[in-house]
Amino acid sequence: MSQNAHSLLLFFEGEQNYRTCLKILRLLEEADSEEARDLGEEWGVDLAAEWDGEWFNQSVAPAHTFIRLNYETATRYELPLELLQQLFEAGLKTACLEIFYDQVGEFAQFFFTEGELVAPDVMFGKQAGLADIVEQEFECDLGNEARHGYQLPATITQLIRQREENEARGKEMLEAMMSLGVASRQTGAHPLELARSALVLRAVGKGLLQAIVFGVLTVLLFKGLWLWVGLTVVLLVLLPLLYVSKVAAVFKDDTDDVGEEALC
Repeated sequence: MSQNAHSLLLFFEGEQNYRTCLKILRLLEEADSEEARDLGEEWGVDLAAEWDGEWFNQSVAPAHTFIRLNYETATRYELPLELLQQLFEAGLKTACLEIFYDQVGEFAQFFFTEGELVAPDVMFGKQAGLADIVEQEFECDLGNEARHGYQLPATITQLIRQREENEARGKEMLEAMMSLGVASRQTGAHPLELARSALVLRAVGKGLLQAIVFGVLTVLLFKGLWLWVGLTVVLLVLLPLLYVSKVAAVFKDDTDDVGEEALC
């Protein structure tokens, strides 16, 4: 089974935070999750949740100025955003993360400072000597890693919100597909036809709504009542037709592609 390998470097403000984090990690290594949770609760960081829940094959390697944490996860898992947010609130200064994606055989690197995901140049410009540590600790040379696709800079809060929105859209799409399948079985209609009908209705509604909003705003804000009323009537016809034509074009392209594949 494919899995991702993670190497996380944690740099703390103050020796006490370093020692507290290391103590919790040592307790987790010794499978003393209860004491680790109690200490983590006092510190405000729930390391045990990730350690016991999502990570496996964990190892801890403390260095003089940082803690290296290695772990593996399922391929669906990527960034421990909630944990990093807690760590920054507790006194984390910098975090550097390298992920090896086993399915594609590529590395990606992530650099966090002051609660933000930033470009490596920004990170290394603020902290002298950090680039040398990263070069030594990470397997992939700086600049040779794959692009991770996140917009920079981005706060951890923004990344969490973006992930939640993506998950909500994915769930909504899944529910829509399931509803479409149920409707298809009940009516005997092809799922593609049902999807097209739903999108056409949505396009009509979108066009009507935009035209009505335009009409209300222009009548209230500008002079020339009948001019704006007339223009609104035109838009009530044109906008739904425009959006419906776009839907029809998409389905026509899909139908043509299917036909070409059948001929091949």
